[in-house]
Amino acid sequence: MTSKNPYSFPLPPVSEQLERTARAFWARVKADPDYLITSGELKIISGYEVNDKGEFKRKTGSGGLISPLNLTWPQQQLHRFPKWCRERNLPVSAITLKGRRVGASSYVQARLFSSAIAHSGVKNAVVANLDESAQNLLRMSRTYFSQLTPINRFISTPENSTKRLLFHSDAPGFEVFDSAIVSSTASPEGLERLLGSGTLRIHLSEAAFYSDPEKIELVLAATIMRIPGAEVWKESASNGENNHYGLEFMSAWKKQNDSNFWDDSFHQPSDASTTAIFFSFFADPQNRVKLLPGVHVSDFLDSFDEYEKDLFFNVIIPYYLKQGWTRQMAEDAAVENMGFRRSFLPKHYPGGFVTAQQMTYTDARRFKAEFPASPEEAFEGTGLRTVLPAEVLRWIKDTCREPIFEGFLQEGGAKGFSLTESDGGDVRIFKWPWETSGNLSMSLDPNEGIEGEAGTTSDNLKRDFSYAVVFDDESGEQVAELVSQADDTSVARKVYALLLFMASVKSLEGSSYKVEDRRFPFFTQEQAGPRIVNYVVKERGYPLERVYVDSSMRSTDMRQQRRLGWTSTPASKAEAIKAFKEYMINGFTTRHEDGRAGVKRRIIRSRRLAEQMSWFVVKPSPSGGHSKYQALDKGNWSAQSKDDGVMATVIDCWAQEYRLAQGDPMFNMEAPEVPDDLDALPTGPLSTTEAIALERRMYQKGTLSSLKLDTAYESRQYSQEEIQL
Repeated sequence: MTSKNPYSFPLPPVSEQLERTARAFWARVKADPDYLITSGELKIISGYEVNDKGEFKRKTGSGGLISPLNLTWPQQQLHRFPKWCRERNLPVSAITLKGRRVGASSYVQARLFSSAIAHSGVKNAVVANLDESAQNLLRMSRTYFSQLTPINRFISTPENSTKRLLFHSDAPGFEVFDSAIVSSTASPEGLERLLGSGTLRIHLSEAAFYSDPEKIELVLAATIMRIPGAEVWKESASNGENNHYGLEFMSAWKKQNDSNFWDDSFHQPSDASTTAIFFSFFADPQNRVKLLPGVHVSDFLDSFDEYEKDLFFNVIIPYYLKQGWTRQMAEDAAVENMGFRRSFLPKHYPGGFVTAQQMTYTDARRFKAEFPASPEEAFEGTGLRTVLPAEVLRWIKDTCREPIFEGFLQEGGAKGFSLTESDGGDVRIFKWPWETSGNLSMSLDPNEGIEGEAGTTSDNLKRDFSYAVVFDDESGEQVAELVSQADDTSVARKVYALLLFMASVKSLEGSSYKVEDRRFPFFTQEQAGPRIVNYVVKERGYPLERVYVDSSMRSTDMRQQRRLGWTSTPASKAEAIKAFKEYMINGFTTRHEDGRAGVKRRIIRSRRLAEQMSWFVVKPSPSGGHSKYQALDKGNWSAQSKDDGVMATVIDCWAQEYRLAQGDPMFNMEAPEVPDDLDALPTGPLSTTEAIALERRMYQKGTLSSLKLDTAYESRQYSQEEIQL
C-alpha cells in the first residue's frame, strides 16, 4: 500500500546482506540512541575553528579530512555526564569551559543528531552567536547523516534548508516522523519561539559571545529546563565579549569545590541547576609533546621561568599523583605537557627543546585562554577581570527587586516636588523614605556632556547618563535611584526634588506625607557637577555643610572647606575603588544580618546597577602602572558599556569611609570660614567647592550684596576688592 505521507519515497536498492546489517545496527540505535555516538559509525570533517568574533567556521586552506568520531578523553567525560545526572536525579545541564582540541561541539552535535534521527517527534536546537556559526554547526549533523551509510538509504532529509534538518522515514524498522534539528542565533526572542514548542536538547555554542545572556537564561528557565529529560549543553572558550559567561561558570565551579563531577573532591549543592565542566590542557592525553632526541630533562627544567616552575611542580605533578600515578610516571607526563606548551610558544622561550607547532602563539595570554591550566587562568584578561568577586556579583543580582515606584519626579507643587508614575521613568523607588531609618545619603555621578557612537561628527550623538543612588546608611540598602540623560539644569531640578522627597514622612493618618527639614548628605563630583551643585545650594538653599564634592588635591590640602575627596589621578581612584569593594563584599558576608548603625556595607536593589557592576572591570595599563577601573566596553553605546551607576556607588562608599565612618561630626559641621588674613586666601583659580563656600561666607558677612556664584564649569577668579572683608 502506498503511503499518503508527502515525505514518502521509494527505497533505494540495497543488497539483502547490507539491509540485514543496517536493520540490526538500527535496532540497537532505536533502543539506545547513545550507541550511535560510540559505535564509530558517525563521521566528522576536520578543519573547523572559532575565531575571535565567536564565528564557528571552516579554517581557510584546510582539507576536509573525514574520520570516524572516536571519542577523545574529554568527549568520553562529556558522554558520561547525562547518565551521571540521571542517576542522581539532577538536570542534564552543563556549562563547559573548553579549550582547543576538546571536541565539545562535535560531541554535542552528535547527541542532538542521534536523538533526532532515532525517534519521532523530537526537536533539538543548536544556537550560536551568529547565524552563520549556527548553520556551520548544523552542517556537522548533515555530515553525520551523509556519511551514515547504509542508514541514509532508508531515512531521508526531505527539506533543503540551511536552518533546519528534518528526518523522515516510513520504512519498516526505520520509522521516524516530525523530528528535526533547527538552528538559531542567540536572541531571547528567537530562542523563546524556538523553545516554546518542546525542544528536548539544545546546544548553546560559544556562549561567551552572547549579547543578552541574562535574558537567555530566563528563557531557558521558563522553557526547556522545565521539561523532564531535556538536556542543555552550554559551551564556550573564555575569550568572549560578555562577562556573564565567566561569572556563571565560576559561580558553579566554586560551588563544586573547584572540581569536575568525576573527581573525588567534587561536591555540589542539592539544588544546583547546572554543572560546570572544565578540561585543563594537561589532563588530555593528546596534549603531550616529547623532548627532542638528546635533550636532557634537567636542562629543560632549568630553562623554566617562575610561571612554568609553579605550573610543573605545584599543578601538573600533583594532578597526576591524585590519579594514583607513581612519582616517576607523573614527572614524565608533566614534562611532555610542558613540551606541548613550549611547542606553541617558540617566540617566548629558548629553542632546541621541542619541535614547534605549525600554528604558534605570539600572545601567551591567548594560549592560556585556549589551552588553560585552570579556569582562573582561562579567564585571565577576559571574563574574570571584574572588580568584585564572582560570588558577590551573583549575590548582588539575587538581591535585586522590582521598584515599588517607577516614574518621574519633578520639582514644584505644594511639597516642592510631584510624582508621576510611568513605566520607563527616570526615578525608581525601592523603599518609601518613611520606611527607612531616616539615616540616608545620596551620591551623584553627573553626565559629562555629549558623546557619540562614531565620534563628534556622528548623527547619532547621545548624552552620557547622570546617575544618583540613595542608600539607607543604617541597613546599607539602596532605597532609590535617578537615571537621566537630561541636561544639567533639568538634572539639577530632579536631584533637588529627590532630595526633598527622600526627606518625606507620612502623616499620622497615613493618607498623605510631608517634607521634614531633614537634610541628609549629598555627594557628587566636582569636575562634572558644578551646575547641579550650584542650583541645589545657591538657588534652593540646600545646606552647603551637607554637600560633599570631590575636589582637587590642592583644595583637599587647603582644608578651607573641610572636604575630603579623591583626585583624578589613578592612584587616588584606586583608594576609592578599595572602599567600594570593602562595602560591597561586607554586604555579601553580612547578608544574613540585620542592619545597624555604622555598618560598612551596601545592598543593591536596582537591576540596572547590578548589571553595571557585573561589567565593571580592571584594565591593567600597558606600562604596568595604575590600572583603569571602568565598564568592560566603555565607549560603546550598549547597556553594558556604562559605569555611571557604579561610579555613583563608588562616590558613596568613598565618602562613607573617609568622612562618615571616621566619626566626622558632619551634622554639626559649621560652614567654612573666610580667614581674616588675606595672605591665607588661596591664589589662582578656586575649585567649585571653594567658590561656593567663599561666596556664601562673603554674602553672610555683607561683603557681597547678593550671591552671584558663576554657574559655568570653569572656576572663578576673585579680585582683592571682592574678597576684602
